[in-house]
Amino acid sequence: YAGQLYVDTARDILARMDNLKRQLTEVGVGEKGQITIGIPTERAGYMIPKFIGRFHELYPEMDLKLQETRSKEIISGIDKGRILLGILPGREEDYPANMTCELIYKEKIFMTAPEGMIRPEMIIRVHEDGIPQVDLKKMKHLPYLIMQQGHYSRKKTDRIFKKAGFVPKNVTEVSSNMTALSLSLNAGLGVAIVPDRAVESFADKDRLKIYRYSDEQDTWDINAVYKKDTYLGKAERALIDIIKDTFN
Repeated sequence: YAGQLYVDTARDILARMDNLKRQLTEVGVGEKGQITIGIPTERAGYMIPKFIGRFHELYPEMDLKLQETRSKEIISGIDKGRILLGILPGREEDYPANMTCELIYKEKIFMTAPEGMIRPEMIIRVHEDGIPQVDLKKMKHLPYLIMQQGHYSRKKTDRIFKKAGFVPKNVTEVSSNMTALSLSLNAGLGVAIVPDRAVESFADKDRLKIYRYSDEQDTWDINAVYKKDTYLGKAERALIDIIKDTFN
């Protein structure tokens, strides 16, 4: 107990010092600033290039340090003070109680499958956007490509299957959505449930067979996540606002 209390107290002191350093930087007393961002690897390649230029135009002396890893590790990094800001999918209740989040944008979620795997009897309807909707209850027996534990994508797909009333028996775990898309399209290994940004970034996206699995287009929230007691200076506040503006 004493050891944990020491660790918690030390972590709190370091957090307060970090907040003070950002406040001093803001008034021109501190050294050149740095913002540490935690973001899943694939998402970094999609999102960072879209906003980093605008941010550096406003704050050329502020460095952005990226930590690219799984959602679980990013949450841990925020909690321990190694990461200031996380860019993560999820719901507010998915994050620890000592953290808060701001919505950046809502991202569509789709299902993809190899040619011929989705049979006509599995299709409920075709929506106005031309995307067919499948009946997941008729797809219990199909093979699925799902993300490994520790990724928020895994939580999302587990919830989708639970809502449909089954747990898939034939599963291949992967470490990235791009791998899932490639194995689905090129190797015919199974059905994948992936975010829109993965579809848009996929090299052979024109060959993908895209489906919906619900009446309303399913989405998840992409959030800016940080500790509730974190001091956000002008640069940090501007960064979050620029990201929001870029993706809305």
